[in-house]
Amino acid sequence: MMNNIKTLDIQSEDINSFDINTVQKIFYSESSIIHCYLSEFQEEFILNNSHSSMKELVINSCDYLCFVNILNHFCSLEKLTINTLLMSSNVILGSNPFKENSILLIKDLKICAHSIPFDYLQRLFRYFENIQIFSLSIVSDEG
Repeated sequence: MMNNIKTLDIQSEDINSFDINTVQKIFYSESSIIHCYLSEFQEEFILNNSHSSMKELVINSCDYLCFVNILNHFCSLEKLTINTLLMSSNVILGSNPFKENSILLIKDLKICAHSIPFDYLQRLFRYFENIQIFSLSIVSDEG
């Protein structure tokens, strides 16, 4: 059905109305989707014990736990852009669910983090061994 589709672009405030099973099939199938642009990424999009072969993922908004799970499940990503990375309400620094033995292929990483303590991001940086292009901006509403 989607064998020839290379790019998927879902820019909708109604992304919640998409069937989760369909979204998971798109992300985790052996399809030819290489580039994916989403207005929002949600935890429900993650299919446990699966890995996506997508190469580029651009997300307008997601939270920190989704970001970590993207790193865990989208192992083939070479380019990741998150325009608004928000702090998850239930994150404790010591309980990071990141797979410690992961080798990330990401070469191009761009993140705009909103009110996320730098320590939370710094714990992940050591796994980005292949980074060639890196952009990080941190927006904080604290004084």
